[in-house]
Amino acid sequence: MEHCDDTAGLLLVHSSLGNSEKLLELAERARKEGRANIAFVCYFVTRHVKECLDLLCETSRYAEAAFMARTYMPSEVTRIVQLWRADLSKKVSSKAAEALADPMDYPNLFPDIQDALEVEKVLLKEYTETHSTFEYEKFKDFLNRNPIEEYRAGKSSAEPTSQDSVATEEEDKPKEEEEKKEDEQPSETPAEEAN
Repeated sequence: MEHCDDTAGLLLVHSSLGNSEKLLELAERARKEGRANIAFVCYFVTRHVKECLDLLCETSRYAEAAFMARTYMPSEVTRIVQLWRADLSKKVSSKAAEALADPMDYPNLFPDIQDALEVEKVLLKEYTETHSTFEYEKFKDFLNRNPIEEYRAGKSSAEPTSQDSVATEEEDKPKEEEEKKEDEQPSETPAEEAN
């Protein structure tokens, strides 16, 4: 597939195998060749959000970049909104450009923005962590989590570490051993109770 220039096929193979190194190589290659969709997917599945945003801006997809930044990297929203405004001023009208609200200038219109900025700091650390596909069962619940609610609830870490799972297993062992001992002991008969 490398030699026949099948970037879509390579994306399928490398993402199926969970090979982030090869996905990043493919992202750079696709980006140079102008295959933005392939490059974007490669960056996104490897959690390279900044590269996704830069790619969207390079391809003049400012609206998508702004919405993605608002969701995944709010610290980049101001920069992208400025680029979007400049693009709108040239292509549409200055009134349309002025209508775009920057969350940093209008926090009343974006009530979660300050929390989102704090959550981003935690998530950026998580983005650098890699996990094997064999760990899916352990981490699958984190696909549906709400990091802003977690932040508000005072949770500092959103993903369990491998130490946490080991500790949980260790805590469960004594309970299992007690249950086994109770099951092995013969139950008292009514005659024994009378004595």
